[in-house]
This record gives sequence, C-alpha cells and structure tokens, in this order.
Amino acid sequence: MSPKFFDAHLTPLGWRQVDNLREHVKTCGLSKGIDLVIVSPLLRTLQTAVGVFGGEGYTDRMDIVPLMAANAGNSGRAAISSLNSPPFIAVELCREHMGVKSYGRYHCNRICYYRDC
Repeated sequence: MSPKFFDAHLTPLGWRQVDNLREHVKTCGLSKGIDLVIVSPLLRTLQTAVGVFGGEGYTDRMDIVPLMAANAGNSGRAAISSLNSPPFIAVELCREHMGVKSYGRYHCNRICYYRDC
C-alpha cells in the first residue's frame, strides 16, 4: 500500500460530506448530547471528527486553542476552534487494521471494520 494512502487526508468531497453532517448534527440537536468524541488517530478520521463536532471558526485573538490548525493535511480549510466543543481522544485501538486477516469464518482482504451486529 502506498504511504500516501495509509494516512490520507479528506478530499474536497469528504469535506463537503463533513460540512453536511455537521449541519445535520446541529439541526437535529445531536451535538448538544455529545460529551466525548473518541476517534482513530488517522488524519481523515481526526479531520472528520473535528469538522463535525469542533467549535466555530478560530481566530488568533481567541485565548482558546484550535482543535485543528489551518490547512491541516493540505485541506485549505480554516482553523477550527475548541470553543464549545466536547473533548476529543484519539485512541490507537480505533485504527483500521490493514491487510489480509481471517476472523473466524469471515475473511477480509481489504480494510477491516468492526461493528456491532
């Protein structure tokens, strides 16, 4: 696998999807019920989580640290504030597992995802 894909950043389409999800989460009131965001340490997952649950735009005059620096991952995006956002924790165990693995009777040869059935 190419190193540039191992920890890829969000594409412009990905950012549009993040913007739409952020609006949906705010409109539905879901953002008010989030106490903690647990995320994989991969750049695209961090960008998604911060884009959806981060504070409003960041300005240098604020005494609040940004959750995401401007142009993170060559995104061309403005910095995102931590103001009025839940805490974030990047957990290595949330990382996708790459490669060919066998889990019981199921066999994965692409990125393996874990989910509740």
